[in-house]
Amino acid sequence: MPKRLPPFAALLLLLCCGCGKKPSATADAVDRFVVSGLDSLTLYSIHPRTPDIDEVGDEETYEKLLAAATPKFFHGHPVLQTTATDKPDEIAALLKSVTRSMRTAAFGAKCFDPRHGLRLTRGDTHLDLVICYECEYVQLWEGGVKQPYETIAESSKAALDRFLAAAKPQ
Repeated sequence: MPKRLPPFAALLLLLCCGCGKKPSATADAVDRFVVSGLDSLTLYSIHPRTPDIDEVGDEETYEKLLAAATPKFFHGHPVLQTTATDKPDEIAALLKSVTRSMRTAAFGAKCFDPRHGLRLTRGDTHLDLVICYECEYVQLWEGGVKQPYETIAESSKAALDRFLAAAKPQ
C-alpha cells in the first residue's frame, strides 16, 4: 500500500513555502492538493516538442493527447524518462523546492519548451505540472483542465535533475 504524506508534514510544507513570497495560484493549488496526503509523486523528463495535429490525425485525438499523461506522452510531450516515489521525505523536499521557486519567480519569456513534468497522485486523482526552466513558466493541469501559465524560478531545476539522475529509469 502506498505511503501518504502525513498531515503534519503537509502542514510543515505549507508553512515553509508560503513565507512572504509572491502570490502563486499554482503553488497554492499544489499546497491544497498536498494537505489531504499524497500517494506518490512522478517526475518526467520530457521532450519539448509536441506532435503537430497532422501527425496525430484529428483535433479530438490531439486535444486528448495534450490533456493526458501516458507512458509515452505527458500532456503532449514525448516522455524520455520517468521516476516515481512514495516516500514522504522525498516528496516534501521536491515540492518544497518547486513551490518556493513558483513563489519567487517574477518574469518569464515566451518559448515554453518544457523539459520537466510532475504528477502528484492521491487515489484516482492527480495534479500535473509541466515546467519550462528556459522561459521560467509552469503550466498546471488540475482535474484534466489546463490552468493559466505562471512563472517559476530556475532554483528548483537542480533538485528535479538530481532526482532524475539518481533514479533507475522505469
